[in-house]
Amino acid sequence: MIERLEVGIIIGSIGSFGIAFYQFIILNMVRVDGFIFSINFGYLSCSLLFLAFSLLSDSKHKNWLYISMILSLFSIISTNARGSIFSVPIILIASVVYLYHTIHLKIVALVSLSIILGFVCLYFLSGNFKERINFTKHEFSNIASGNIEKAVSSGGRLQLWKSATEAFKASPLIGSTYSKRECIIKKLHSKGDVTSWTEGVARGHAHSQYFEMLASNGLLGVIAISLILFAPSIYFFKKRKQVNNKIAYVGFLFVIGFIVYGLTEVPLQANLISSYYAFIVVTLVSLQENMVFRYRENNGKQKN
Repeated sequence: MIERLEVGIIIGSIGSFGIAFYQFIILNMVRVDGFIFSINFGYLSCSLLFLAFSLLSDSKHKNWLYISMILSLFSIISTNARGSIFSVPIILIASVVYLYHTIHLKIVALVSLSIILGFVCLYFLSGNFKERINFTKHEFSNIASGNIEKAVSSGGRLQLWKSATEAFKASPLIGSTYSKRECIIKKLHSKGDVTSWTEGVARGHAHSQYFEMLASNGLLGVIAISLILFAPSIYFFKKRKQVNNKIAYVGFLFVIGFIVYGLTEVPLQANLISSYYAFIVVTLVSLQENMVFRYRENNGKQKN
């Protein structure tokens, strides 16, 4: 079953690369969108990268998984989406945390150095990446100076999160409707609490999985997101010391990825991606439990 999963990831990575290559090289698109949305396509590619990465050990398809990682990395970079690009080092750090009881400090140092050198090389070799980094620095500078309106992307998100918080306060148990959220934003704008850009965002979209759930579903949304994201991550993390914990490692990095993606976008609102997330998590949980069951069964037979 694991081999089939690996083959699926390899095929998926090749497919995402094919789309990214076509749009970036042939169509000359500045930001590849994968025929869906650049940010979500970046998250999809990032999840494929870490599925391949976490399956490397003892794999019969190790070379192909390495190739898949490279292809997925190209897909991520070609989207020019900061959310998916910056997710890579964060998930790698999560990987170190997961393996802290077995990993050597030299490996941690090597991975950290590789990340730093990789981003430095990318900054000087890719004009688009350099532009996005400079744009981010400029936005953070404006935010620090209090010029939120000039920080269109990052500053806009902060204002949307503020609006989502106000929507939650208006209906803390079940959340507010989209129309009510739009009205709340208009009131905030009339008071000068948010800019006109925020008022133009359809449905008051929060650009964060957590703030979106908070605004639209209230405390019920908090419970839902805890069960959807945090419960599986805790489940896989607790399995790390069990026998055959490779699947637990794969599952942990996959779920942690979506926890990170949810900070700046609402990936689980899209039907295709939410179905993909649910399918992979259920598959990995089933594989993990099946492996543990077989191990206990074989141990029982040996004792008898």
